[in-house]
Amino acid sequence: MRDADGSNATNLSNNAAVDENPSWSADGNTIVFQSNRTGNPQIFIMDADGSNQTNLSNNSDWNIEPALSPDGTKIAFQSNNESGLMLFLMDVDGSNQTKFNGLTWSSWRTQDEPSWSPDGSHIVVTKNIAGSQQAVSVANSNGGFYGSIRAG
Repeated sequence: MRDADGSNATNLSNNAAVDENPSWSADGNTIVFQSNRTGNPQIFIMDADGSNQTNLSNNSDWNIEPALSPDGTKIAFQSNNESGLMLFLMDVDGSNQTKFNGLTWSSWRTQDEPSWSPDGSHIVVTKNIAGSQQAVSVANSNGGFYGSIRAG
């Protein structure tokens, strides 16, 4: 973090590991991010001042690209828990880590870069499809993809 003019840079995670892909809570009090400080990338949470850093995913899988829901109760993220990097959700305390939907890795190679709608009712992801095609897809936040915009 730094002042608007670029001065007073502060390393919030204060760690030698690769800490990246931060996502602020809507109230500005919390940040989720991914870090490889325990080996494979994991999802961490910390207070906005860098204190209280906690590993939420805490498993041997790759867990990346966290996005906090607008109400601060859920985190959308990618995990390779089932073959490829698929979209998962968990509670903000790290519990209830579940695959988001019934898509299999063979039909959609990955579901990247999750982002919540402002009201939390939808999640948008980039789907990487076999043959290096990509599609931006929207889903209800309770499951089920229903729209895609394809790019070649």
